[in-house]
Parts: sequence; structure tokens; C-alpha cells
Amino acid sequence: MPIATAAPTATCRILYYGPANCGKRENLAQIQSSLPREHRLAMATTDPSREIAFSLANGDKGNWQVIVTALDAGQEPPVASGAQPAFDGIVFV
Repeated sequence: MPIATAAPTATCRILYYGPANCGKRENLAQIQSSLPREHRLAMATTDPSREIAFSLANGDKGNWQVIVTALDAGQEPPVASGAQPAFDGIVFV
């Protein structure tokens, strides 16, 4: 598995919303396992079941490193009204 290096990086923070033990972490693991091995990137993380990284071809501009971090709705602080959300998307599980 290639190691993440200094390349353009896109970070996505996804909020997973659902009851405990409904498959939130397993969903991210399934995404990681469905990626071709040559695109998966190894990265240092304190919780590998909540972060994945992969390379993505960006046309003639080379490859990007994409880092996806899963957030749990029950563990994240609430967002104040009018404030920018601390995530880029929501997945209901």
C-alpha cells in the first residue's frame, strides 16, 4: 500500500447519523475495501476505522490524495445556528 506523500490533498468530513452498532464504521471499511489496491493510501491515524485515504486521478494535473474522515453524530458538538457546519456531507445509516 503506497504511503501518503506531499501531493494536492482534498479532505472530506462525513457525518454518519444512525443508532449505535448499525454499521457506520463498517460502511467506511466497505468503501476502503472496494478501492483498487494501487489507489489505497496508508496514513497514520489514531482511529483507522474512522479515516481512509486514497489517490484519485485528476486529469493532466496528476493525482490527488483524498482523505475521508467519519464523524459520529452522537459524539460531535452541535453546530450553532448560522455557523458553518463542521462536516461536508451526511450519511444516514
